Amino acid sequence: MTATTVPADAEVTWTSSDDLVAEVSNGTVTGVAAGTATITATITVDGVNYTDTCAVTVAEPSVELSSASESIVVEGTVTLTATTVPNDAEVTWTSSDDAVASVSGGVVTGESVGTATITATITVDDVDYTDTCAITVTEE
Repeated sequence: MTATTVPADAEVTWTSSDDLVAEVSNGTVTGVAAGTATITATITVDGVNYTDTCAVTVAEPSVELSSASESIVVEGTVTLTATTVPNDAEVTWTSSDDAVASVSGGVVTGESVGTATITATITVDDVDYTDTCAITVTEE
């Protein structure tokens, strides 16, 4: 965060309403745990305090697929989309049975009749977060 002050050389004091959720140092906010905190920038001019605040929400890492279940035909495809927190998390896609349904970059292809589970996984701070979609593959 950047504070623009008048006078321009005023010293800014940064505080967080909840250091267990978000810490702040020289305007740099670091998420600590899920929750909401208010970041406050304070300057003092001629003995008077002036403040501005910003609400910060820290979200738990997660991955959510666009569908919990899909049906496709052999050689058919369906595209699954993964919404992740953080937004730039790399998603790893796997199938419980590549002979029934394969997956690449979220595109699921029916290989043979049967069922398979597609799993999207992200890893944040060495912890895996997953979501799944049940795929049923039928004859054309």
